[in-house]
Amino acid sequence: MQVNTLIYSMGDEADDLLRSFKLTNAEAKNYATVRGKFEGFFVKRRNVIYERAKFNMRKQEEGETVAAFINDLYILVEHCEYAALQEEMIRDRLVVGLRDSKLSERLQLDSRLTLDSAITAVRQSESVQQQQRDIRKDEEKQLPVDSVEKRKKFVNRKRSSALQTKKPPQQSKCSRCGLSPNHEFKSCPARDSVCRGCNKRGHYQRVCKSAKVSDIHKESEKDDGIFLGLVTETQSKPWTVEVQVNGSNIEFCIDTGAEVTAVSERIHRLIGSPALQPLDKELKGPNDKRLDSPGLFEGHLQKGDYLVKQAIYVVRNLHRPLLGRPAIEKLHVLA
Repeated sequence: MQVNTLIYSMGDEADDLLRSFKLTNAEAKNYATVRGKFEGFFVKRRNVIYERAKFNMRKQEEGETVAAFINDLYILVEHCEYAALQEEMIRDRLVVGLRDSKLSERLQLDSRLTLDSAITAVRQSESVQQQQRDIRKDEEKQLPVDSVEKRKKFVNRKRSSALQTKKPPQQSKCSRCGLSPNHEFKSCPARDSVCRGCNKRGHYQRVCKSAKVSDIHKESEKDDGIFLGLVTETQSKPWTVEVQVNGSNIEFCIDTGAEVTAVSERIHRLIGSPALQPLDKELKGPNDKRLDSPGLFEGHLQKGDYLVKQAIYVVRNLHRPLLGRPAIEKLHVLA
C-alpha cells in the first residue's frame, strides 16, 4: 500500500523508473527498498574523499571557542562514513587541531585518552585561561612598584613647535625682502641691500637662508629624577641576592637597570628605622605619577667581604627590595 501511494504521488514516470531498478517481486513490494532506490537515483551522492579532506584539514581558528570547534567537527564528520571509528577520528582531529600547542602535546602523550576526556580537558583549559585573564586584568589596576630605573626625557623644541595650531596658508612672499605679493628681482627693495647676517648682497637679514646652528633641531635633555617602573609578566621569577643592610639579612631583587637601591617601609622598620633624609630627587612611577616616599637613609650594605655605604630610598607599597646597579657593582654581585 505504501509503495503504491509513493508511486502515485511521484507521477506517471515513477512506474517506468521503478521497472528500471529491476527489483524482485518481494523487493518491489518493500517500501524501504523502493524508497532507498529512488533516493539513490535522485539524491546526489556526496564525495566521501572530499568530506574527509574537509574534516582532516579543520583547525581551531583564532578567537574560536573550543565549543564551536567541537560542534563543527561533529557536523563535518557526519558525511565521512567513518562508522565505528567516528569517535576516534573526532578525538584525533580535536587534539591535533587545537591552537594551544602545549595542551595538544600533553593530550597526545595520554595513551588512554578518549573523546570524552579530551573534550573535558580542552574545555577546562579554556575556562582556566579565561579566569586567569580576568584575574590579571584586576591585578593590573593595582600592580606593585618593584623595579627602578633612571628616566630621562628628550625635548625636541622644533618638533614641539610643529604641534602648535597650524596657521592658514599665507600669500606667497618674496624670498629676498619678505614682502608679499611676490615680485621680480628688479623691483625688489632689497636688491641693492647687504645682509647683516651673511654679508651678501640682494636680501634682508630677516629672510637670510644661512641658518644659525643654534636654530636647527635643538634638543635638551631633561632629568625627571628617578623613575620606578613595573616588572613585566616575563619577570615573574627575578634574580635575587641576600645582602646585609645595617646588620640585617635582606633578600633583594637584582635590577641592573636601576640607579638607586630601594626598600619598603616594612624593611625600613625591620633594620631599625634609621633616620630619613628628604629626597634629593622626585620619585615617579608609570605615567609620570609621583610615588609616595617618606625619604632616604644612608645604609651599610655588605655581601661577603665587600662593604659599601649607599643611599637607600624608602618607597611605600614597594613589592620587593630592589638592589640598584651602583650597589650591584660595588658588592660584586654579578662577578
